[in-house]
Amino acid sequence: MRKLGMTALCLGMLLLLSNVGFSQSFVNSTCNAAGSILSVKNTTSGKYEYVTFRVKKPLQANYGYSITTVSGSTFVEDPSGDTITVTGSRFKKIRFRGVYWTCQINEILSLPKFIIKDIKRIKQYEGIVEYVVGYRNPPAKFLGSYSVNSSTVRSVVMVFRRY
Repeated sequence: MRKLGMTALCLGMLLLLSNVGFSQSFVNSTCNAAGSILSVKNTTSGKYEYVTFRVKKPLQANYGYSITTVSGSTFVEDPSGDTITVTGSRFKKIRFRGVYWTCQINEILSLPKFIIKDIKRIKQYEGIVEYVVGYRNPPAKFLGSYSVNSSTVRSVVMVFRRY
């Protein structure tokens, strides 16, 4: 009877560990599914700096994004609850909803720049992905955002001006 209990316990642990390993490898796979954020990249051109998010089409019916001003340099990562510090003196949060979220987003970041000091992902859970962009005080300024469509990708671009 004792051997049967130990065997059942070992099989249960093996099953649990194999499921955890499977889910971790799934979450860590590179994003390429429809509705996923393929990449986040920052670039500079003249007196402007950009943060570009590339989202793979077709998009979900509830897809959308919003940009808000947030304060403080410390944020809580969701769902882990870990504290994340973002460098900068001003902060913009971009929130994507209705995105495929169970994969690893390719972050192509070269920081700090003159305006953009930091970019951190603070949420990637339940169809929502959020990033905070830290940038410097005036005369630098957040100008706004726009989106560009191609046949396979929608790019969302945040624009910052040096002076």
